[in-house]
Amino acid sequence: MHFVESHNYSLRTPYNEIMRKALSPRTFARGFLLALPLVILAFVPVACNLGSLPETHRIGHLAPRTGSDGAAGIRLGEAIAMVVDSVNHDESNGVERRQMTVVHADTGPNLDGFTFQATRLLALNHVEALLGATNTEQLAKCVGPVQTNEVVIVSPSSPLVGTTSKLIWAVGLPAPLRGKWLARHAFGAMKITDIATVVDQSNPTFAAIRDAFATEFLHPDRHVSSEWTFVSWKDAKETSDFAKKVQATAPKAILFCGRAADLLQFRSAMHSAEKMDATKILFGGEEEEPVLRQEPQNSEGVVFVSAFTPLAPSETVKTFCTDFRNRCGQLPEAVDALSADAARVLFAAAIKAQTFKVKGAPTPLVEKLAKFEMELPTGPFVFSEDGVAQRTAYVLQIQSGQVQLQKVCPPEKQ
Repeated sequence: MHFVESHNYSLRTPYNEIMRKALSPRTFARGFLLALPLVILAFVPVACNLGSLPETHRIGHLAPRTGSDGAAGIRLGEAIAMVVDSVNHDESNGVERRQMTVVHADTGPNLDGFTFQATRLLALNHVEALLGATNTEQLAKCVGPVQTNEVVIVSPSSPLVGTTSKLIWAVGLPAPLRGKWLARHAFGAMKITDIATVVDQSNPTFAAIRDAFATEFLHPDRHVSSEWTFVSWKDAKETSDFAKKVQATAPKAILFCGRAADLLQFRSAMHSAEKMDATKILFGGEEEEPVLRQEPQNSEGVVFVSAFTPLAPSETVKTFCTDFRNRCGQLPEAVDALSADAARVLFAAAIKAQTFKVKGAPTPLVEKLAKFEMELPTGPFVFSEDGVAQRTAYVLQIQSGQVQLQKVCPPEKQ
């Protein structure tokens, strides 16, 4: 059973306290009996305004809050709570002088949970906009409910390839930028002139990263020596057989465009040949640094591009990292920072438009998003009119199980 939680964040009621405070059985029972009438009232399909409290704007957040990714999903909620706290602290910064309430929906471990919970948030909780979905597979599952209900989603994910909609805004690095910065680092700092590509065909994002890499990399003095594709290996034997075929070509470098877990599996199969240990590996995937760090041996030397790193030489990044660590007890991952960015972008655009509504015409919120430009704690950010994010990128490398910053890539003027 997936749950939905609603919290009106403020500095008076810390999110950590709401989510984590342990209750004794007696206190729980007494609180349950006292809260039961309010719970019943909450399900009455009538807007309730208790006393003089103003009605709030309800925003839905989609993330796994149970299962293996539950802890990570809760941290995403913490990142958003930091932003909501700031907005709610000053009512003059609100939309129609009303505060924000975030309704968290547990998507569970399955991708279909994003479709189910997005539909539920819109139909039953009547949220006015959505946040969440940290990768393109998750975001794709939200497209149907968003378009059917005509609401905006601002996501920490990379943009969807081939899907153009004024309702879907993704603040993560676009696939073309990942490919471009990887290519420039490959032939620049790494001095790579010959490379093989391995691409997962199950997600068009990976092919788009590969294509952008090739566009930037190819030159009379630089070549793509071989091209390989796959779709989710069935077992270790299939992975090993695939790796042997790639090994037979003796590539000096490999661009792997796919999921981090598949890269680690592929790299493990390659380690059986000592000659492959010197092969340079570039990872063209989404924000999966934590997965790479879990297997230092198989991720050693891997180069990748991210939209965020705590290693960034920026005072605003350092301040954000300190605030997040004080709240959560650890440094933020890229998806945490991007979730906070998504909330900031949505709320700032809605405040300028003074509405979350996008039905009918004109649509002030969409107009503000299409011209959005802001200095975020993670760096300068711009949305082009077609919804493509321009932001700082970071080239990173795994060395002895630790992430090392290789290069900072500021956004280029279009």
